[in-house]
Amino acid sequence: ASFPLSVEQLTAVYRALSIAPPPETGPCDFDTLIEMIDANASTWAVAVDKVRNQYDIDGCTVEVSEASFDGETFQTVAAEHPDAALVNRTVTKLGLLEQENINYVKAAQRIKAGTLS
Repeated sequence: ASFPLSVEQLTAVYRALSIAPPPETGPCDFDTLIEMIDANASTWAVAVDKVRNQYDIDGCTVEVSEASFDGETFQTVAAEHPDAALVNRTVTKLGLLEQENINYVKAAQRIKAGTLS
């Protein structure tokens, strides 16, 4: 959706975050949404930037990205294909099988806690 968010769209955002929406009576612009998110003790807004590079390795799509959450930069690698065995072979070939597999939400939580290594 684009800004301003309608009350229905704002309610959907809060539902996705599993928190009760504030008593908002009208459309919500970006800055107001960020203020409302930051005002809730269980949520926070994160500035995200990402540069993606995609490759084909043995028929498997491999994406190498540099992501930044609130200025903290880290690299990610993802291998995708409908054939799970091909993904496993590609990840093994790249030497990534023993690397921890975490999602962006967990990475953001670790950055906030100062524990992303």
